[in-house]
Amino acid sequence: MRVLCIANSVIDLNDEIVRIRLNRSIHRDTADMDLDIGKYYDVVAIEERDGGIWLFLHTVKSSDYPYPYPAEMFEFLDTSIPSDWGIKFEKREGGVIIKRISFPKWASDDYFYEKLVDGDKEVVTAYQSRRPE
Repeated sequence: MRVLCIANSVIDLNDEIVRIRLNRSIHRDTADMDLDIGKYYDVVAIEERDGGIWLFLHTVKSSDYPYPYPAEMFEFLDTSIPSDWGIKFEKREGGVIIKRISFPKWASDDYFYEKLVDGDKEVVTAYQSRRPE
């Protein structure tokens, strides 16, 4: 899956309802310097958070892990999902949602990202084998 960055700040988004939702999670009024408008990014995971969709992108080459960004900041160019990815479903009041889509180890582990950021060796190794160049 590949996306094109069309905004790097919540302020730049046209939809006021989206801006209100995102301001609950993003607490800065400036542009996100990790994102370049007009640049293409490979998606490594997709997750439902706070009523919206977040994309995990490896935007900082020197980092050992990707960062989550709201889907509203991107245009979807290639929406195909890799054939070896998995899906995590979650029961919620009123039904079932898709919680996460990524490679199987990440898709199935609700704490994968936290473990990755914390430097868990097994998780880091699993991510490094899938990390985009």
